[in-house]
Formats: sequence, C-alpha cells, structure tokens
Amino acid sequence: MSNNFSPPGNSAKRGFTRRKFLLQALGLGAAGLAVGGGAAWTKSQLEAGAEAVTKAQALQTQLTDVANARAALGLSVSSLQTQLARLQVQFDAVLTQNSQLATSLSATQQEAAVLQTQLSDKQAELDATSAQLANSKQLINLYDLLDGVNLDAAVTTGIAAVIGGLSGSLTLGATVQTGLARAGAALADFEAALPDLQAVVAWVGEQVVKIKAGLMAVELAAQRVVTGLVTGLEAVFGGFIKFILDHLPFGLGENVSRALSATHALLLSLPAVADGLNDNVLAKISPHVTEGAQHWKHTLVEPVREQALVPTGKLLNQLTETNTTFANSLQTPVQTALDQRAALRQQIAAFRTAHNL
Repeated sequence: MSNNFSPPGNSAKRGFTRRKFLLQALGLGAAGLAVGGGAAWTKSQLEAGAEAVTKAQALQTQLTDVANARAALGLSVSSLQTQLARLQVQFDAVLTQNSQLATSLSATQQEAAVLQTQLSDKQAELDATSAQLANSKQLINLYDLLDGVNLDAAVTTGIAAVIGGLSGSLTLGATVQTGLARAGAALADFEAALPDLQAVVAWVGEQVVKIKAGLMAVELAAQRVVTGLVTGLEAVFGGFIKFILDHLPFGLGENVSRALSATHALLLSLPAVADGLNDNVLAKISPHVTEGAQHWKHTLVEPVREQALVPTGKLLNQLTETNTTFANSLQTPVQTALDQRAALRQQIAAFRTAHNL
C-alpha cells in the first residue's frame, strides 16, 4: 500500500509557507495597485485635471475590490487552515491505521509462516502415515498368507497322532512292565541258580575223573592178570575175559561169557562218556559258571539287567512322564491357543464384514 502523505511536521511547514506566500502576494498586489493608482492619479493631474475625479473613483472602486478580495482571501486562508487541520488529523489517523495495519500485516505474515511450517509438518506426517498405512496393509496381507498355511490343522493332526501313539505305547507299557517284572524275577532266579550249576559242573567233573581213574584201575588190574605187554582197555580187558573163561569149569563159561561181554561193552563205552562229558558239558558250561570273564553273571545276567531290563523300565517311566508333560505342556496349551485363534478368526471375519475390508 503506497503512502501519499508526508510526515506531520513537513505538512505544517508547507501550510505555513503557503499562507505566507498568499499574504505577501495580496500585499504586493495591493501595494502595486496603490502605486499604480497613485501614479495614474498624478499623471492625470499633470496631464488632465478632468479625468482626476473619474480615475479617483475608479481607484476607489479598485481599492474597495482589493479590500474585499483581501477579506475574502483571509476567509479562504482561515478555511484552508481549518481544512488543513482536519486533513492533518485525518492524516495522523491514517498514519496510525497504517502502522496498525503494518503491525497486523507483520503478525499475519508470521502466522502465515507458522501455518505454512505446520502445514509442511502435517504433510510430512501425512506422507509418513500413508507410508505406514501401506506397510501395515502389506503386513496384514503377509499375516493373511501366514494364516492361510493352515498350521492349526497340521498341529491338530500331529497332536492327535502323538496322542494315539502315546496311548498305544502306554497300553503296551503296562504289558511290558509286567513282562519286565517277570523277566527280572526269572533273571534273579537264574542268577541265584548259578552257584548250583557251578556245583553240578564240579560234581560232574569229579565223576568224570572218577570214571577215568576207575577205568585206569581196571585196565591196570586186568593187565597184571593177562600180561604186561598188552595195552589198551579193550585189548587188556578182552584178554582178561579170555583168561577167566579159560580157567572156569566146564558149563559155566557161556553165562559168565555173556556177563563179561556186557561188562566189557560197558567198560568200553565209559571212556567215550567221560570224554563226552568233559568236552561237550564241562568244557562248554564250566567257563560260564565259574568265576571269570565268561561267567554268565558277567555275560548274561548283568547285560540283560543293566542294558535291557533297567533301561526298559526307565523308558517306560519316561514314557509315562512324557505323556504327562505332553498333556500339560503341549496338548492343553496348544489346544487352548487353537481355540483362541479360532475365536480371533471369527472376530476378524466379523470386523472385516462390518467395515467392508
């Protein structure tokens, strides 16, 4: 807004100068008129006396006009001064209003700058919110894809399968537990019978030794009867039988011969029995019933008990504990979570339907 007004001090100076100029102009005009009139009168007196009265009247008229003009000029100057004062007041009011408007404009410009800054900030926030909304929509889509994997059905099927397997295992576990108890008792009985087996083997060994010693004694005794040159139980005892039959009275030889033949056959079978007992019984059983690395206590009882019965019992106990842990730590919490997820899915579906999402 342009300002065509000057400061109050300059306006007052210009008003005073204008009044002074007008007064001086009027004074000079009057003086000029007076001088001109006097000169004209003097000239008229010198040139023509007749024109003096007429010129004097004309001069008087002019002086009257000048006085009237001067009076009118004074009224005009007074009116101009009054108007000038009013204009000065209006000018001051305009200056004040202009200053107020300038102050208001400055405040408005500052407010506009603040609003522009706020608008920029809000625009930035709007852009960030729009970007975040887009990311949220993408995240929701990803959650929808994740939910579409149908993990709940897989978990439900898996838990049902585990429950079935555990139930079957626990049902078999009772049978296995009974079997373990019986096997443990049988193993304990077998372990308790090992000393008796050891005693039996020792007795059999003694009998084998006695049989062999008896056969040797029979062979030595028969050898003394027959001759010292014959060796071997069959040959020696055969010669002994012939010697006896040769020295028996007539009529007794046939019966004695049958008895001696049977005795001979029995004696000949005893070495095979002794050797069989020694090789097939003592040699195979003795290492397992006498103290040593092959004792059944170390090779059978302890491995079966420590590596089969005891671990199987622990396995059954762990199976029971696993079933309890599965029910408390997995089955119940997972089923609760699945129920909650199903309820949330229903709420989400209802929310989307209500808001057309």
